[in-house]
Amino acid sequence: MKIVAILAFGLLVTLANAQGNYKKVCYFANWPYYRPGAGQYGVDKLDPFECTHMIYGFAVLDKITYEMVVYDSYVDIDLGGYQKFTGLKTRNPNLKTLIALGGWNDSAFSTQYSELVSDPAKMANFVSKALAFVRQYNFDGLDFDWEYPGDPDIHGSWENTVDHHAPLYRRDYEIGKEAVIVSEAVDYWLAQGMPAQKLIFGVPSYGRTFRLANSSQTGLLSPAIGAGPQGPYTGQDGFLSLYEICNYQKSGWNVVTDPTGKMGPYAYQGITPLSNAITATLEGRPFNTNTPAPTPTPFPMTTTKAMTCTSEGSYYADPANCSKYYRCVNGKVVTYYCQSGLVFNSAINICDWPYNVPGCA
Repeated sequence: MKIVAILAFGLLVTLANAQGNYKKVCYFANWPYYRPGAGQYGVDKLDPFECTHMIYGFAVLDKITYEMVVYDSYVDIDLGGYQKFTGLKTRNPNLKTLIALGGWNDSAFSTQYSELVSDPAKMANFVSKALAFVRQYNFDGLDFDWEYPGDPDIHGSWENTVDHHAPLYRRDYEIGKEAVIVSEAVDYWLAQGMPAQKLIFGVPSYGRTFRLANSSQTGLLSPAIGAGPQGPYTGQDGFLSLYEICNYQKSGWNVVTDPTGKMGPYAYQGITPLSNAITATLEGRPFNTNTPAPTPTPFPMTTTKAMTCTSEGSYYADPANCSKYYRCVNGKVVTYYCQSGLVFNSAINICDWPYNVPGCA
């Protein structure tokens, strides 16, 4: 049976507070520096006028001192990542630059953040040291990105059907049913008293990919048999950056747009070549490069041996891919990937430098 991959992608939007002042907050992740070829980029490719606020990810929380520390000293300090990033304000004085603490890898399944916020003495020390950190590196603020309870996407390849990973509004087939909808989450926060000017609405611009069980069923809720294969730059099953999506579209993917506007478009591998202009966040945005992008290759038709959960919360390294690992969550096997340049260290259950993991250097 032919297997076809399907993907969904979102748009970056600007948001207004109650007074009508817009904020366009953009994340810049430092790990694309390690991506191969034309997929590599750094601070020098950022447009300081594209956003009102830019956030640099990530710093991390020290497990012993509970203080904020530099995560990748080579990119952030030695190559001047922090300095170049905050230096964008010389070109746009109205730009605000922030440093993000945490993120998925550091905070989603670790205990140090809970330990920090539950101890007033630790919190007092953290606040003092974090303020010094922000001032030392000339940032304007701190994004405390504690990803708890750790469910970043509404739908994904861990499910057995295809669906958009961030539907904005309730679709017809969800009316009267239990569902997680982005707009309803925003409405809930507002109803609980959250000031509108304090609420920033995040929208993904990356793609979640699936393998279809039947190539003739390409729509939403079609049966899926796992994650789509890796893109040429990001190297993660079930994930594509925006510029990988654009390349695949040009090589013959069909794009489907929701006429009701309740969700972003999705695409599937087909015959008719289509392309679509997309606005994106900085981690996956298209950018000009003097290095020509390689011709996208068709997704390989491979299968992965099924895994079963034996212990809730346990981690398992992938035997064939050092950057890939699994965790048992609510009785299901969930797949995770380390950011580019790191591999999973099963001895301490974190993403680590390759030289610390035998066989992965």
